[in-house]
Amino acid sequence: MLKRIRFFLGLFIFTEVLSAQSEFQQKLDTSAMLIGDQQWIHQTSSSVDFTQDPLSGLDTLSWMEILEVQAWSKINDQKYVRKIRFTVFDSGTFQILPFPIYYPKDTLTSQPLSLKVFFVQDSTESLRPIKDIIATDKEDQLYLYALFGIILLGIMLFILYKLFKSDERIPEPVVFKTGASADQIALSELNKLLQEKYWQRGQIKRHYDELTRILRSYLSDGFFIPAKESTTSEIVQILEAFEPSLQQLEQFEKIFQMADLVKFGNHQPEIQVHSDLISLSEHFVKSNSLFIQDLQEKNKITYAKILGTETAAQFEFPNEVVPLPLVQSYTSGYSELTLISRLIRIQKFEIPIDWVKWHQSKLGLLNRWHAGFVLKNNQWYQTVFIWIPAFMVISIFFPILLLVSLFNKTTLLSGGIFTLSKNKKILLDHSKLR
Repeated sequence: MLKRIRFFLGLFIFTEVLSAQSEFQQKLDTSAMLIGDQQWIHQTSSSVDFTQDPLSGLDTLSWMEILEVQAWSKINDQKYVRKIRFTVFDSGTFQILPFPIYYPKDTLTSQPLSLKVFFVQDSTESLRPIKDIIATDKEDQLYLYALFGIILLGIMLFILYKLFKSDERIPEPVVFKTGASADQIALSELNKLLQEKYWQRGQIKRHYDELTRILRSYLSDGFFIPAKESTTSEIVQILEAFEPSLQQLEQFEKIFQMADLVKFGNHQPEIQVHSDLISLSEHFVKSNSLFIQDLQEKNKITYAKILGTETAAQFEFPNEVVPLPLVQSYTSGYSELTLISRLIRIQKFEIPIDWVKWHQSKLGLLNRWHAGFVLKNNQWYQTVFIWIPAFMVISIFFPILLLVSLFNKTTLLSGGIFTLSKNKKILLDHSKLR
């Protein structure tokens, strides 16, 4: 019995010793390679519990350059593997001599490895015969350059044409819609008042308030008198002074007297009187329509009236009616207006300062540059020599300038509100006032 126990105990110890024995191996992908090529060293170990990493045995090799060291990975219960990528930059036969592998309870020695490294074969060793140059088929791009040149030339000519005309041009004719005259407005409102028939609803005072309002507006707008803020006697006094005398003035006075009695004296006229007074009002308006037309003609605001004869002589049509926007922006201060003809010729005028500012605000980007070049260079040839390269630069960068003008909400080529006539006088471009 004791012998059996000893036998199994010895067998167990022998098995444990065998199982505890360490193993380490390494091999190359290939034993031959070219200079500069790369390959791997494959290391296999039964354990990764080293007291010193086996990599230290390779780091000491001067002919080998290690590029990458991968981590140990377990492939089964008793083996671990690791790959080391390297290269060699010299030719010859190299040896990886055995080096110790240290485990906590064991020390092994790696097996030696041999590696041959060769030069890359020189391709010039056998020279090939020189061959003639062979022309290859290539797409002819001359037409693209020609097309680009034509486009560039077209842009340059377009800009030159627009600037050569400069401010010397004839504005397009503008048809203005004239408003209704004072007598037309009065007749229309009198007809509406008749249709309302306020007296049938007991609103007699309102009826006469509306009647006098219509007539006062008619006198104010048609006869240019302060009828809206004047009394009845003051209005009659002003109208009596007109030459020639107004038609139906006595009837007109009766209308206002009756209206005053109703509004301020609580007078109650007969029902027929209300409509009769509207008829009298219409008759008064119609009878004096020609008189109003004469007054409108006499009260037109022309350049000569607003600026004076001498200043208005700068305009092609000094007796032309000044548009309302210019009348409203008129101030007594004057400034210099510069207009350009034939690219380099300067024409200067003295007009109201606000009109000059309005003109300049309508100028396009290139028109402003043009004016700046002309004004800064007194000699005509200086302007021409500056604009020759400027045309080329502007043409090349025309798309960019167009985007800049759109971003700034302006235009590239646009004149102001004033232009030059053939007689080198000022013309107003009415389309720019819209």
